Amino acid sequence: MVPYNLLRIALGCVLVATAVLKAHQLFSDGVTGGTLSWNHIPVAAASGVELLLGTFLLFRRRETWTWRIAVGLFAVLAVVALRKFLSGEQSCSCLGSLDVPPQYIFGFDLIAVGALLVFRPTGTAWLHSIQVPICIGLAGVVAACALGAAQFGSLHAAVAYCQGYRLLPRRPALWLGELAPDERVARSFMVKNPTGSDVTIVGAKLSCRCFIGTKLPVAVPAGATIEFAVGIRPRHESAGRTVVETARLYLDVESPPVVLTVSGRVAGTASHGPLGAMLVGHHE
Repeated sequence: MVPYNLLRIALGCVLVATAVLKAHQLFSDGVTGGTLSWNHIPVAAASGVELLLGTFLLFRRRETWTWRIAVGLFAVLAVVALRKFLSGEQSCSCLGSLDVPPQYIFGFDLIAVGALLVFRPTGTAWLHSIQVPICIGLAGVVAACALGAAQFGSLHAAVAYCQGYRLLPRRPALWLGELAPDERVARSFMVKNPTGSDVTIVGAKLSCRCFIGTKLPVAVPAGATIEFAVGIRPRHESAGRTVVETARLYLDVESPPVVLTVSGRVAGTASHGPLGAMLVGHHE
């Protein structure tokens, strides 16, 4: 019973903190006076459910039903986080304005479900629930994730390969830091060919301020990893802003184009433009 008490307190605190972070995001987005838009309703509802369940866990209210609902909630949250990860989203958005990768949230939710199934309230029968199939399913998911990460270097790469990609960047997005206007800044992506045959990058489609520092075409031998340089040359009018540029790489084999993203913040003060400069001068 002691392990479950520690577990319920820990998960209760996590749920209450998550609810507070969601509520803070709502007010930060300008939700005041109790008025919500349709886009805010799911966030507000999720915050309320997490706050209520977290409170019940902390104060041991309706313990058996609270435990069952907690197992179901964390299982649902794990599915949501996995869906966001598979869709390529960079942030789970479940901790308000905090940016946390969905794969981390997925792992935490899986651990929470497993811990709740192992450490449960006194008198909760094992055979009177669906714990056995859930445990088997969780074990299968964990094993598949481990095998995919071991084979392809990361879970993201394993998912990309299953989606038909034949070149896999170790990190598909890189932050370049602060950029000076008109300065060319590039970084190297580590790109792996997990197939049994050579793959050639034959062309690239670049966004307006993006450039590549690797001469095309370039062959990637079977099983090998190469460095592929992509960079940004920001303009003066982007001063004080964050710029995001992409390079889409096309291959000589059947595969979706590989998208590499670079981003950075341009040094300086944002330009007001001609109209803004006239207005500033007028006020002065």
